Amino acid sequence: MNNKQRYGINIKKYCSAHEAYVEACLTGGSRLDGLLSLHERKLRRLQHERLVHLIVTLLISIVFLFSIWLFVTLSNPLVLILTAVVLALLAAYIGHYFFLENTVQRWYVLSDRISEKISE
Repeated sequence: MNNKQRYGINIKKYCSAHEAYVEACLTGGSRLDGLLSLHERKLRRLQHERLVHLIVTLLISIVFLFSIWLFVTLSNPLVLILTAVVLALLAAYIGHYFFLENTVQRWYVLSDRISEKISE
């Protein structure tokens, strides 16, 4: 097992590859028998990922608010450094959650398109 496999996948590439595959199946006229079940299975995984990241983002937000309170209370410059680090982490989590949320919503539309194509 190489390091790329050991430390997870690139979720953005994973989602992009799946969307390209679904688009190719929808426009290419291929059989759509298992496509909807495959897509919905991946959608459930992504929804779970989104929920986990929402919880972590909320926890990091609470830590950020606590660090602000700590800085106001103690007026210690070291706490300001902690606050800045937590803010950077929070910004990264918000950005990633934004990506996950928008991807899930795009995949809802893909599910509808697959269902419409199957019923034709």
